[in-house]
Amino acid sequence: MGTNNTYPGFGHPASELSAFTNTLDVFIISLKDGAIVQFTPEDTHGFLSWLQKNSVRNINTDEPYKQPPRR
Repeated sequence: MGTNNTYPGFGHPASELSAFTNTLDVFIISLKDGAIVQFTPEDTHGFLSWLQKNSVRNINTDEPYKQPPRR
């Protein structure tokens, strides 16, 4: 994983992310400022794991959003 809560090759820290969905290898990510970005990681499973570890909401599940811990 990257430093400063970032993922290698992805230009946004986890703290800026609101929610995501993915199809095949493409992730569509909603930022907290309302922007939408697309990202195709080299390691799909690694990126998905990073999103989950940072409590970014997956809109494809019925799981409730988990507020990340305050730092």
